[in-house]
Amino acid sequence: MKIVHVSLCSYPFISSWGYQENYLIKAHHKAGHEVTEITTAYIPPNYREHIQLDEALLKREYIDEYGTKIIRLPYRHKYPIFLQYRIRIFKDFYKTLEKEKPDVLFIHDMQFMDLFKVKKYAKMHPKCLIKGDIHVAEVNSANNLVSKFILHRFFYKWIIRSNYKIFHTIYYIADGCKEFFQKYYGISDKDIHMEELLLGGEVFSDQERAKRRKIIRKKLGLSDSEVMLLHSGKLEKGKRTHDLLEAFLKIDDRNLKLYIIGSIPESQKKQLERDIKRDTRVTFLGWKSADEIRSYLCAADLYLQPGTQSSTLQTAICCGCPCILNFDQNTQGGGYCNILNKDQAYPVETIEDIRKAIELLANDREKRRKYAKNAMQVAIKKFDYDTQVKRIITK
Repeated sequence: MKIVHVSLCSYPFISSWGYQENYLIKAHHKAGHEVTEITTAYIPPNYREHIQLDEALLKREYIDEYGTKIIRLPYRHKYPIFLQYRIRIFKDFYKTLEKEKPDVLFIHDMQFMDLFKVKKYAKMHPKCLIKGDIHVAEVNSANNLVSKFILHRFFYKWIIRSNYKIFHTIYYIADGCKEFFQKYYGISDKDIHMEELLLGGEVFSDQERAKRRKIIRKKLGLSDSEVMLLHSGKLEKGKRTHDLLEAFLKIDDRNLKLYIIGSIPESQKKQLERDIKRDTRVTFLGWKSADEIRSYLCAADLYLQPGTQSSTLQTAICCGCPCILNFDQNTQGGGYCNILNKDQAYPVETIEDIRKAIELLANDREKRRKYAKNAMQVAIKKFDYDTQVKRIITK
């Protein structure tokens, strides 16, 4: 079967990353399907520091290391970039769809003008199964007046309401995404069939986790008695990395080692660099690929997410890593925390909560195992893409 994924909203598709579309594509390959990804050629400035601008990314079309055909389309018009980035009309998009001839077309987010061309394709090819998903939520979108009222409540609403009936199913990756879709675009369950799709990653076997754990801990020079803590993401203020480091500094235990993976925005750089230098037990590892993050999570004894949501939470659970988590739905924006209960991740809110949680779980291996085991049951049922992907290519 020929499956074409379309990612033309916001960030470009990068093969080594660990977003939902990456996992779906790998799962479709594993199931024996032919897969193409159509994405934008434009790389926003805030993403360039995370991307190796190698030769492949500069090509219009190529086969990536996983066997996926990647097609990168430039913007069609020469408007100012801030308009092109929000209007999203691409050169040769319809022609590319006709050339690829998908049996299944999967649209990742729908806030782009060329959705009208998907509607045209659906009309010309009624046998093509068209599905889509929603990634936007109030935690990551509609966070200023222009975005909220001009883009989402007017422009994108017009695009989506004009075209949503072409979709057989629309999936939401978190409850907050479904709520956003209904609130800003005025489309409910009565208008279109909607389903939850919580793909988090590959659930590793015990043997694979042990192998990765041994490699990373040896690389870091960690003994079996040392407890490895991990924190990751784009470390904006909402991630509460500063609060985490404040809590960690209050714990007098030399066996604890905290590793931070991700990127530090300019607004947080001065503060966080100062915080990290205050404690020799803290190491900033910088940006890592999705597979590297999985290996570090296999090696870690605790994953710490005291602030806003990150898809790394799901990856941690799939890697059997117990989690310390902020369950506050205002912080999480109706996100991944709805999936777990407090027997599957340890809840924190304040700096003192974080300190107590780290001290408690770092010194109680059995309790860590209990949280990991309980969360793993959720991973197998809801996060493992191998068990979820079949329903995406069926009506």
